[in-house]
Amino acid sequence: MSAKPKIKRAPTKPALGSVGMEQLLAPAMSFSDFLATHWQKKPLHVANPARQSRFAQLFTLEQLLRLTEEKPLFFEQHVNAFRYDGRVKESGNPDDAEPASRKILTRLHKQGYTFQFHQPQQHIEQLWELLASMEKGFQSLCGANVYITPPDSQGLAPHWDDIDAFVLQTEGKKEWRLYAPIEELPMSYSKDLERSAIGQPVMTVTLQPGDVLYFPRGWIHEARACAGEPSTHITVSTYQSFAWGNLLAEALPAVVAKAMKTVPALRRGLPVGFLRANGLRASAQAEASSATAASAAA
Repeated sequence: MSAKPKIKRAPTKPALGSVGMEQLLAPAMSFSDFLATHWQKKPLHVANPARQSRFAQLFTLEQLLRLTEEKPLFFEQHVNAFRYDGRVKESGNPDDAEPASRKILTRLHKQGYTFQFHQPQQHIEQLWELLASMEKGFQSLCGANVYITPPDSQGLAPHWDDIDAFVLQTEGKKEWRLYAPIEELPMSYSKDLERSAIGQPVMTVTLQPGDVLYFPRGWIHEARACAGEPSTHITVSTYQSFAWGNLLAEALPAVVAKAMKTVPALRRGLPVGFLRANGLRASAQAEASSATAASAAA
């Protein structure tokens, strides 16, 4: 996670980070119950209007526009603009290197572009504290992006991600559609998907300020802002490349290297002709299996 912001903003209310996951899941369930029933298994929607004013401290459209006046923000590096019309996703990032000013962002917003703002926790202390608390609970790194969508608009095509996601709705309303995974807990994110290829949504929910939506890695999703006002939400991500396979891929080479230093047998050369003999044996076994399968099919 990023270093703590240098500029401290005294919150008008207690920071969310002081309670972390228990606060995000209230009043639905405890963190331990969540881990037992939903974590990496199925989505969870937690409605809590009492959080509305506290979530508004975390990020809004106006906060992004103010940040452009406090420090230079650049497209691609800090913010992206895109919109999706149901068929094609279009980028609104300018071709030149001009900073993302209030004027440019306001124009793009009126044209229906969604903003994706990277690492907002670098600028908002309350959000930094929340991510720090979540990292303590999960014992894994957490990251964040902000998504600001104009009314009655959509920024992204249906897709799945390579992270577990917690969506925090801070202003406006947004309708989410979640689809069953095509692959269980994939290790990489997907390309944009056609709706015809993903079936019907298994969960449709409209998030309001103060709401939290969790969905596991690999769940296909899309979201559209409701009419009437812009929608802002924060997606907190965790458990990226944090699976058993990732651990073994890191640990086993080190274990073998250490063993080779102390076990002479592991340092002995392979038998002469090893690759030829074992290669031919494997090839014969594969041919026999293919012949057996063909005979059974006939």
